[in-house]
Amino acid sequence: MSSATPTPQEELIELVNLTCSEQLTPLAVQRLESLLTDNLHLQQKYIEYLDIHAQLGALAEHQDVTTQIEEALENPGRSRSGSYRNSLLLWGTFASLAASLLIMVGAGILWGGFLNFGNSSIVGQVALMTTDADPRSNSIALNDLVEKGRTLNIQRGIVSLILDSGVNLNVIGPAEVTLDSRDLVTLKSGAVSAFVPPQAVGFQVNTNDAEIVDLGTDFLVEATADGFTNVTVKEGSVRGTLVNLFGDKLRELTLTRDRTARFNSATEVAEEIAFLPRWDRWFQRMEVLGHGVRRTQGAVRLGTTCPADLQEGKHETRNYVLLTPEQTNLTLDSDLTVNTINGSTTLPAGTRLSSYLIHYEASSGESVVPIGSVQFHQPVLGIISDTAELQRLDSQFGGAQSKYSSHSHRGLEQNDAIEYSADQQTVSFRLKIDRPVVLDEVRILVANNP
Repeated sequence: MSSATPTPQEELIELVNLTCSEQLTPLAVQRLESLLTDNLHLQQKYIEYLDIHAQLGALAEHQDVTTQIEEALENPGRSRSGSYRNSLLLWGTFASLAASLLIMVGAGILWGGFLNFGNSSIVGQVALMTTDADPRSNSIALNDLVEKGRTLNIQRGIVSLILDSGVNLNVIGPAEVTLDSRDLVTLKSGAVSAFVPPQAVGFQVNTNDAEIVDLGTDFLVEATADGFTNVTVKEGSVRGTLVNLFGDKLRELTLTRDRTARFNSATEVAEEIAFLPRWDRWFQRMEVLGHGVRRTQGAVRLGTTCPADLQEGKHETRNYVLLTPEQTNLTLDSDLTVNTINGSTTLPAGTRLSSYLIHYEASSGESVVPIGSVQFHQPVLGIISDTAELQRLDSQFGGAQSKYSSHSHRGLEQNDAIEYSADQQTVSFRLKIDRPVVLDEVRILVANNP
């Protein structure tokens, strides 16, 4: 360590590196336990850092052993004793066993919400998966690192990646897409949408029919079964170039907001068309992915529409928590005072916000203790965990067609924990069911400024 007093996070990074290099002393073990005890933020960082070690180990062609470790890392609460402390100690055990395989992470990998893989083969990471995106059928899981040249076959649901360039890429199943580099993907079938920040202007999507180059935008590309490439622009502009069967560039269209075009290499067609209704449904689902939730970590699955029935026994999420939007793009007509985990706060009239619900229900059988975090694009205005306050605000912030539990234990109890980061954009949690209580819910109000 340096002569300056290190922060707890800096200490944690050093201790994890010692763990993975089999240099952890008994005194260091005690310090690691001390740092992790009752600190959700550091617990989550511990899990994320070990997960990165494991995945890069797999990329170093030690797949057989490391795959087993990765599976364990994806389920940190497998200890059935109910001891949260034991589950944390389990992480250290897996790291020690895997040390010779996992030392692939250098100081160049940043710790935090943004990816920076330098000159490595990694071009992105899976940041979000919708509840209907089955990891088994898609052969990809939340937080997976994705290397250059990998082809993703997404059977269903939406898988969202954050590329090293900063692009948010949503793959809409069923779809097949190859990540050629941080700035280029090839869409073979299905659809992708991309939100491109200023530093990544020039991001490109290629298909059999066209080359679609971003000019600073939010757009969608679809490769249809009948041989067409459709492009629609939500914001900004793109340049679409028709490419014939021989690879020659024939015609170029520049599309701006709300304009749509189709391309076909066989007939050499490049023309503007009317917006298709199915795209509107896709954009509604991806509003949550591209502009609300940036990424999730741990035992979180993302819904893009609020379930119709969230009463006890109706929507069980035994080994994960559901994060779902309730109301989006709201503007308060008058001042509103809400009771949050940090006390009473008043949101002034004119505040633009969206509401999200964390829902965890383990009605039947045993369940793991879900630990995770959610990072939003904009600041969190308040976290509501009190049952009475949840019920009071259901009519204003709840899903328009959703039914909620009326039980007195709907909110969080003493054994649950939730907090948010200093920048107010990341919410970390640990939820625990103590029967007969089987339900935990939290409402998160998030700023929604243009």
